[in-house]
Amino acid sequence: MAAYTAPFVFLASVTRDQFTELILSAVVLFAMYAFWLFKRPPLSRNVLIAAVILLRLPFFFHLPQLSDDFYRFLWDGLLLTEGVNPFGAVPADMDLTLFGNREFADDSGVRMERLLAGMNSAEYGSVYPPLHQVVFWIGAKLSGGSLLGGVNAMRGVILIAEAGMAVYFLRFSGWKNVGFITAAYLLNPLVVVEGVGNVHMEALMVPLLAIGLHMLLTQKTLKGSLFFAGSVLVKLTPLILAPLLFFRKERSNRWLMAAAVALTVVIAFLPFAPWKLFSAMDGNFGLYFQSFEFNASVYYLLREALAPIVGYNPIAVLGPMPAGIAVLVLLWIALRAKRLDFYTAALYSYVAYYLLATTVHPWYLLPVVYLSLASKRPVWLLWSFTVFMSYSHYLEPIGPKWGWLVSEYMAVLVAVVVDLNRTRANQLCSGVFKRQG
Repeated sequence: MAAYTAPFVFLASVTRDQFTELILSAVVLFAMYAFWLFKRPPLSRNVLIAAVILLRLPFFFHLPQLSDDFYRFLWDGLLLTEGVNPFGAVPADMDLTLFGNREFADDSGVRMERLLAGMNSAEYGSVYPPLHQVVFWIGAKLSGGSLLGGVNAMRGVILIAEAGMAVYFLRFSGWKNVGFITAAYLLNPLVVVEGVGNVHMEALMVPLLAIGLHMLLTQKTLKGSLFFAGSVLVKLTPLILAPLLFFRKERSNRWLMAAAVALTVVIAFLPFAPWKLFSAMDGNFGLYFQSFEFNASVYYLLREALAPIVGYNPIAVLGPMPAGIAVLVLLWIALRAKRLDFYTAALYSYVAYYLLATTVHPWYLLPVVYLSLASKRPVWLLWSFTVFMSYSHYLEPIGPKWGWLVSEYMAVLVAVVVDLNRTRANQLCSGVFKRQG
């Protein structure tokens, strides 16, 4: 484990413009990770929790180097400490002199303007759900006036959630192979880097989602509904699985689950004046589908085919179309793919959604990592490696680097081919899951 930690120590200080160093680090880490997947038995609960902490510890000495989202996170948290609702509040339009805590700063004494200057979304109101906002509030409240202190407070929340996931599945769950599945998820390099490393809250959402799904599938409807609702209150993407859960749940508990999730979500949103949230989401989600594009696949193919015809980037019209198709695909999987076990159907739902999305940041794939293991389709872990290639986008000039993009999605194509070939897939699964119990 000490050898596996060493590349993370190096990677913790690698910036996203150091693309060569980033990719080489990813190659080393995934080679070691793959060796462990095929050769090593599952770890005990105590050893796994120690390993989870050890691998993430190097990042606590650095601000996130691969993402600047933390500036927005701490900004929203600071608004909450000031009693200001972040929904509907556009940072660029706010008068900083109205704040009581203008000394929120990093170790160099930089004032609040540092957050505003570092933010990549100052022109947009916040759309992060309530539980996400609570973590921001914790970061701002426990920062001690330091950027690193605020980031580390949020990292601490993620670390507690990941340790809780390990404790739940290794101690309280009777799921076969659960020790190996949990360990393989928590030790995945993408999970470490994008979770505690870059403080993206998918790393908090996945433990809640994983526990919620397990409870819902083992007849603990109310408890499972609360955990599933908690995952939605961190990130909205678990709603991808809502149709699948509804139609796969036994009829006697189907509406109980739906009511419990809906009621929990509504109650959590109420303190945030949800009418402001819906107004902000309406505008910002429109921008998301009509303006933002990063590391796409199907959308890029359509865009490159249509742009020469219309003479401009057609994202304003084309952007919402893949999202509409994704909704239809998700409904088809929920209603028609009865022969698939639940975790396989859930994996395909997420994969379909991201293949049709206009924006696929690396941290978006954390649910895919977990579901690929839970469904015993580890070939999809390839994507958690090749998605690091998307950081080539930040090399000058900023924009897609087609060679790296094609390489990334070739691995996705390999995953599709292997997965469709169930004989080869079963051989791979038996190799990865052998001697796991």
